[in-house]
Amino acid sequence: MLPATYRALLRTPGATAFFSTATAGRVGIAMTSLGLVWLVHGRTGSYAVAGLVTGAFAVAEALAGPQLGRLLD
Repeated sequence: MLPATYRALLRTPGATAFFSTATAGRVGIAMTSLGLVWLVHGRTGSYAVAGLVTGAFAVAEALAGPQLGRLLD
């Protein structure tokens, strides 16, 4: 999408507030994997181990996510 399209979309009443809160809420989710890589690499010195840990976390999150969503709903 072009930047002008985003501007037009964000002019819709309520869209800016919705977009801002959704973006802020997703930052933590995005930073979890990156934080895990940094933490494990800092502790072990190995990006391979950090990748394995982050991958295991992603698989666990994918398996537990739907159940947690049902619980919250």
